[in-house]
Amino acid sequence: MKFIWISGSINSGKSTVATALNKKIKKSVNIECDTLRHFATYENLETIGDYISTDALDLAKKWIERGYLPIITWPVYGEGLNKMISYSKKLSIEPFIINLIPSKETAKHNRGERELTEKEINRIEYLYETENIGNPLMGYSINNTNQTVGETVKEVMNCIGEIAKPYL
Repeated sequence: MKFIWISGSINSGKSTVATALNKKIKKSVNIECDTLRHFATYENLETIGDYISTDALDLAKKWIERGYLPIITWPVYGEGLNKMISYSKKLSIEPFIINLIPSKETAKHNRGERELTEKEINRIEYLYETENIGNPLMGYSINNTNQTVGETVKEVMNCIGEIAKPYL
């Protein structure tokens, strides 16, 4: 029982690509961890980050049981990656990880209609410099610095073709 996990920095295109995939893969669901984050906006992200990931995985398991391919978007790295893998195993589901890795400078600039805050720009800097999100430990990595959304979706579909096939 597989699901897709799209990882990457803030402003790497995770949500945009997941939305496009959701339209392309008829029996898929887009689980936006940013939406789960809004359930407890008063809490520090470091405090509730693990809850967000486990809640997303619990949802993924339910949707898999219903016959859908879940697509989860959330940056996953370091200890969070290990916890995600461990909890996935506990649920008997398996992630196929796609890492979207635009250049740090690309991620730090407004793309589309998004207006980055100073806090988000600082977080991008942190993710690239401290957490090394630009060099993920596992999964399939796509440098989407110079790609259109369509080109990135096509590359993702090439990667997940066999996984996605029953859901098209």
